[in-house]
Amino acid sequence: MKGNISVAVGIFALVFIFGIVCFPTEKTKCSSSDATSGDILVFSAEKDGDSDIYLMDIEGFETIQLTYSPSYQENPAVSPDGKYIAYCSTESGTGEVYIMNIDGSGKKRLSIGGGQHPTWHPSGEWIYYAKPIGLRPFSYKYAICKVRKDGTGLQRITYFGYRNICPKISHDGMYLYFADDPNWTPDDRIVRTNADGSNPEIILDRNGVTEGKFSISPDDSTLLLTVSENPDGYTEPKNLYFLDIETGIKTRIFNRTGRESYRNGCWSPDGNKFAYSYS
Repeated sequence: MKGNISVAVGIFALVFIFGIVCFPTEKTKCSSSDATSGDILVFSAEKDGDSDIYLMDIEGFETIQLTYSPSYQENPAVSPDGKYIAYCSTESGTGEVYIMNIDGSGKKRLSIGGGQHPTWHPSGEWIYYAKPIGLRPFSYKYAICKVRKDGTGLQRITYFGYRNICPKISHDGMYLYFADDPNWTPDDRIVRTNADGSNPEIILDRNGVTEGKFSISPDDSTLLLTVSENPDGYTEPKNLYFLDIETGIKTRIFNRTGRESYRNGCWSPDGNKFAYSYS
């Protein structure tokens, strides 16, 4: 993304999330996701041992809780037309992909046999997600699959690497990006394929990227990455980086002064701002 980037939305949104919505305690965690649509931010917040999904008006900071469940509800993704939210829930006992209306009504399960990290194709007809494909229960092996928003047409897309997670589709619909961990290490590599899974290309190879968390700028030029800055390459502290897809240049965003961490960055639809989590 060329030009100056404003982080005002991220700063104000996360102050609000941590200070008001979650009533933070030592047991509370919050995270934003790649789920912005115009003037709203959809995010999951963990409180008292479980997480739910919230919708927030960025301008007025009005917040609506969309799910009420003792299980985990997370990884929300807003459809291109702003009418639906795809998300992950553990209410069936394992993580599965669900869809609901933007107001929290009409919940429907889409995946069978596990599913994580849903994201929308720009057409709004398909949802891509990470599905476990190993022979053992709770296998570490994942592939990217897609399913129509009505739950039909399940297809496996990727046959590259070992643990394919956190899919994202370019805004022009041409490319699929995902994180891949070939041998269960703290770093994920970022892979790009055609939208049908063909022609895999590693665009960032094991360079401190953690959790597989990234977001694609609206002009498809830049990734917003969560990167570990721990010398051992594990967990905290983390920071956000821009990655220029064409040149491969990675740029650090925040100047950390201690153990604080920045993560889960997601672009605004116009590409001029981004939201993020801070702890």
